[in-house]
Amino acid sequence: MNRGAPIVVVDDDDAHRDLVAHLLGVVAPESSVLALGPEDGDALAELAPFGALVLLDRRLGSRDAREIIRPLRRARADVEVVVMSAFVTPEDRVICHAAGAHSTFQKPGDLNGWRSVLMSLFDDDQPALQAA
Repeated sequence: MNRGAPIVVVDDDDAHRDLVAHLLGVVAPESSVLALGPEDGDALAELAPFGALVLLDRRLGSRDAREIIRPLRRARADVEVVVMSAFVTPEDRVICHAAGAHSTFQKPGDLNGWRSVLMSLFDDDQPALQAA
């Protein structure tokens, strides 16, 4: 992903959403970051800037990310969707990929882990993001 691409972070956990948005400002200061809550999931096709990277939590309250990914990808082929979750199984990766996600990653437990994973979004040589 291009470091200057706009980024949209969608998470129902305010602390995670704010942390990710803040760290993206550090690792990719040339990107604009839009932080959204689960209530904005259905409006992503309208809210996401052209060519955006969408970081989408796997579970948004009672909703599964697949419910958001499918219509988003149908409406917006220009966006890249990456799913993040507290726990990711190989089956989750397959399911998210089938829904249209480009990749998935497990949310790290510390700041250094977050920084590393977020930096890997912009580096094709980093193994931190696994293809879905």
